[in-house]
Amino acid sequence: NATATAILAAGNTIAIGANGFSAGTLNLRQFTQTGPTPQSLALTGSGNLTFGPSSNIGGSIATVSPTLLFNGCVFGGVVTSVKNGATSDVSNGNNVFNGAFTVTNTGTGYFLMGSTNPDIWQSTATFNNMCTNSHMYIAYNSTGNTFNGDVTFNNQSSNTGSWIYANIYGTNTQYNGNIYVSNTGGAGVSF
Repeated sequence: NATATAILAAGNTIAIGANGFSAGTLNLRQFTQTGPTPQSLALTGSGNLTFGPSSNIGGSIATVSPTLLFNGCVFGGVVTSVKNGATSDVSNGNNVFNGAFTVTNTGTGYFLMGSTNPDIWQSTATFNNMCTNSHMYIAYNSTGNTFNGDVTFNNQSSNTGSWIYANIYGTNTQYNGNIYVSNTGGAGVSF
């Protein structure tokens, strides 16, 4: 079977239309953005933003969405994403982040990366758990996650029982840079 691929030509953008994106899934599956043009996507309501599998985003991207999944995508630029919804989101992994990466959870459901496959961060990585009542899981249950730059785990949950769990069930996670940890209000950071 042939695999369909969508290609966004260099210099162009993908954008949310005038009526918004407040329900359903925007799945960038087998989607390639050529060139370094920055992208910005803001979903609302119960919108689900899913990257992958088999996708490639050439430029930097900034996103805000109630549901956020990273399921097999190569990112060429800076990734800045906010998850602000009530769902608990489980990303499969198999992502490569070539630029600086920042993800912030401000919703009520947990955020999880690397449930099945490892992720690779080639630059700095920052994980901000500002969830009102849940955890953040990184390199959750996969083997060989790699951080090639400095990584920051910032737990600012308003729930004293909330944690950031780094490679809680994952094995052979490699940290090739400095690790910075902070906790204000939450339970802490656990390796």
